[in-house]
Amino acid sequence: MESAVKFIVRKFPAVETRNNNQQLAQLQKEKSEILKNLALYYFTFVDVMEFKDHVCELLNTIDACQVFFDITVNFDLTRNYLDLVVTYTTLMIILSRIEERKAIIGLYNYAHEMTHGASDREYPRLGQMIVDYENPLKKMMEEFVPHGKSLSDALVSLQMVYPRRNLSADQWRNAQLLSLISAPSTMLNPAQSDTVSSLILTLWVLRYSVLHNVTEQGFGSNMVGQFGRSARFGYQSNPSEFEI
Repeated sequence: MESAVKFIVRKFPAVETRNNNQQLAQLQKEKSEILKNLALYYFTFVDVMEFKDHVCELLNTIDACQVFFDITVNFDLTRNYLDLVVTYTTLMIILSRIEERKAIIGLYNYAHEMTHGASDREYPRLGQMIVDYENPLKKMMEEFVPHGKSLSDALVSLQMVYPRRNLSADQWRNAQLLSLISAPSTMLNPAQSDTVSSLILTLWVLRYSVLHNVTEQGFGSNMVGQFGRSARFGYQSNPSEFEI
């Protein structure tokens, strides 16, 4: 069994099952069990492929409609756009890190071909997607070139919000941002801000959006300049720095 799996992985996605009966003969008796046990995993990969298709279609539609993104103007729309991009990139990166992906897809397709006389209809596109996303960051940098303007607008709009939310707890304490008695005379005055809605965004969401989308776009050096010194991209090594 192990030698047959290695053969399928080595030849993936173009495995000529009919001309390699000797290498795959030991899987003949197990084809029913393979179909039964790997169906859930195989069709999960198919779901990922369909999700990718829908995301790409939606991003193209957004570009065609010339939608404008600014976190201080259309908060919900911009947040959902960044969430969509982050979810998509995260999913494709996770997909590339599943070590058994070629074995699962190749084995299932082999069993399907031996049982039904033909490959599964989704296998050609699915196999190509797995090959294309061997290096997901490189592939997505190419994919997001047409979407650069929309993504850039959404990210640049964070420059007034991100630095403020990227302060350590010590900096908050020193600035007395959390003190109710630092300015007693103004305690009853309502706080005024031009970006009230965007403050709903957590620091984690802001960082995640910036890190993933800047990595895709490949213009990290420019964005660092726009966000300033406090927006150097990297997580705090000590979680306690965020404890208030």
